Amino acid sequence: MFNLSKKIAFTLAEILIVMAVIGVVAALTVPNLKDNSDLQVNAAKAKKVFIELSSALDRFTLKAHAKPADWTSPFAISGINNNSKIKGTGTDYWYDISSTCASNATGLDDGSTYCVIPYASSTDCLDVLFDIDGPKKGFNETGYDVFQASIRIPSTADSPEMVAWSCSDSGTFTTSIQPSATNYLNWVMLYDNLDYRKCADVLTYQDVTSCN
Repeated sequence: MFNLSKKIAFTLAEILIVMAVIGVVAALTVPNLKDNSDLQVNAAKAKKVFIELSSALDRFTLKAHAKPADWTSPFAISGINNNSKIKGTGTDYWYDISSTCASNATGLDDGSTYCVIPYASSTDCLDVLFDIDGPKKGFNETGYDVFQASIRIPSTADSPEMVAWSCSDSGTFTTSIQPSATNYLNWVMLYDNLDYRKCADVLTYQDVTSCN
């Protein structure tokens, strides 16, 4: 007996329409997925570089037994470099050769670079800037691949500490404080995200800590 049932199939036009819709959806979502992935990678790199620099400083302070007055930028850089794996030093390792950082920048083995500079006329703080992917990669933009930390120098001890905010920041983070260029690194260390690049106006420390 003949089977007279009609076979159902998609027409070429229907297939093309579906493919076009899929293409539009992909074009809208893939860039966002990549951007989110890049931000997660940068957050992880920023934490890693800060921890390594801070650990190198700690190892140096244990051996240095230096007076607070001894802690100049060259002294700190020499100590950190002697306790790190470095590629070299000089202007080639900073993205802006006109910057104060350029003359004392150091390239690390992992591809990141850093520098230490004095903060105004202060004798109890040194600013630390680092670029997680070096001068020839990334956007070289604060809060994306360039971050600020600082070395706080106590007046009564020989054990400076590296903290995840710049010398110009108070280091006091309450629910009313929003992330800013002076403490982006601290935000990353606490919350593992760079969401201030997407919804900075709604974020606050200890309160709204992500865009979700």
